[in-house]
Amino acid sequence: MDHSSPDFWIRFDLPTILFLAASILYAGHGFLHQLIVGGAISAFQHPDERQSRLILMIWIATGGFMSFLGLLPATLILLFGADPAPVRAALWTNFIALGFLAFHSIVCGIQYLPKPLRIGFYFTSAFAVCHLLFLVTYGKF
Repeated sequence: MDHSSPDFWIRFDLPTILFLAASILYAGHGFLHQLIVGGAISAFQHPDERQSRLILMIWIATGGFMSFLGLLPATLILLFGADPAPVRAALWTNFIALGFLAFHSIVCGIQYLPKPLRIGFYFTSAFAVCHLLFLVTYGKF
């Protein structure tokens, strides 16, 4: 790939740069999600050891999933751009996965979730909206 050609820089317009920033921010949130497991367990009212282990595994797995959902679009767009059909398919699949993650929080009852889980729901919903806006408007501006 020739980085000096004008075609390389054309695909990095403002919406793409904003979407890349949102993707990296969401991936960073997923990494932090994996690191603050002690705070996650303390958010629940004194679980026993088995419940603590279960919460710990779920918390780390969710953080890994969130990191993947943030890094995948950023990596694909940086390497290939958003134009190729396989990249678009991966971005739509990523959007559907974000929808499932947000829907899970809604089904569990957002108002009953501890504050850290509600914050994660809002991050996921905001990134899903950014995802959808990017997919629908890419190449139209």
